[in-house]
Amino acid sequence: MPWIHGAAVPSPAADQVLVDTGQLPGGQIRLELVAYADNAVDLILERRNAENSARLGNPMLIGLRATWERIPFETLFPSQPNERYRVLARSAMVGTAQINLGWRE
Repeated sequence: MPWIHGAAVPSPAADQVLVDTGQLPGGQIRLELVAYADNAVDLILERRNAENSARLGNPMLIGLRATWERIPFETLFPSQPNERYRVLARSAMVGTAQINLGWRE
């Protein structure tokens, strides 16, 4: 499973991108998050079009406690060639957050 390691972000702003897969091959994608936050924070997982100019479908809200957490998704996510997934902070957070996103077909 390839992993994209997001940088440790001090005090992320609302809607700040914490990790982005970059362009992915088409097909059914399985995602897994390994995340850390100093304080509880809500995250948004969103699917983006190939141009990275628009959100596709409904975003997924993920609640993260103040700890390291592994969050495997049992769902296969659909993906057209060159689409991407990314994780954003839903609201501003005091403290540091780091999100790592793994994917496989």
